[in-house]
Amino acid sequence: MPRPMIVAWAVSLLIPTISGFADSRVAPLDAPLTPPAASSSPAFAAPRVFARLSLGWMSTAPSEQRDLLSRDGFQLGTKYAGQLDASYMIGRWIGAGFWTGLTYQSADANGGHPSVSEKCAFAGVQVPFMWTTGDVALLAIPRFGAASAELYVHRSGSWTTGPVAGAEVGLFFARKLPGLGLSLGGLWAPVGDQGGVARAHNAGGIYFLVSGVLHE
Repeated sequence: MPRPMIVAWAVSLLIPTISGFADSRVAPLDAPLTPPAASSSPAFAAPRVFARLSLGWMSTAPSEQRDLLSRDGFQLGTKYAGQLDASYMIGRWIGAGFWTGLTYQSADANGGHPSVSEKCAFAGVQVPFMWTTGDVALLAIPRFGAASAELYVHRSGSWTTGPVAGAEVGLFFARKLPGLGLSLGGLWAPVGDQGGVARAHNAGGIYFLVSGVLHE
């Protein structure tokens, strides 16, 4: 085969190869950029309204009445506690709302009967402060109101009332409805003498609650 024809034949083989290699290097630069995948979880928005139904336990606050019962063999200790509260956030960090609660406990004297029981109802207003981080809402809540309690001893008792004040710190996980919350707080509720030989009684205590939370 003549030399010019050999050269032409070799060039005809190389041109498609070089062209394909160049196209493969340039193609990614011409391809459209793929946008980053959007997050599947929307950003958490701080609730404007929330309501909680809570159940848990409360200790018995120190009082002259508790000390007197202890000397008689009655050991007042942990109460069952329930609470309902709701608030509207009037600003970014601060809100206003109401709360109400119930507690109950009973104890037998050492060796059996007779028994003593305590029932108490609370109601009042609260001023919640809220901060949000991630999916969690953090709460600090001062409270004020009134308490009414009955201390039933030796088959007799009467209801007495008095002021109540306290504070609570808590949190709730608000990504889903209903949310789950936890709280720790305390109440000071001097409800006065229960009559007879009774002494001044305090219906408050330190409490721990687990909550179901609705919010918007």
